[in-house]
Amino acid sequence: MRFYAGKREKQDVFVQITTGEDPLQVGISSSVESLFGRAIRESVMEVLEDAHIETGVVMVEDQQALDFVIRARMKTAIDRMRRVSPV
Repeated sequence: MRFYAGKREKQDVFVQITTGEDPLQVGISSSVESLFGRAIRESVMEVLEDAHIETGVVMVEDQQALDFVIRARMKTAIDRMRRVSPV
């Protein structure tokens, strides 16, 4: 199943989480990746670790969102996933 949060608009981020049994895969694309790619990845990974997510696929499409927006969208997608299939 796939779970989403956010929009593909300026200063927002679109997050898609696909559940699965395979080890966690994280893909990030950003219009500011050369400047902030490392910080974006660290934020995404921290939220995933805090939520104990170890499997599935996470795709993040950043459109120059601030860190708190990235974290909020990640948490929203995870909450939506857990409502359907609690881990």
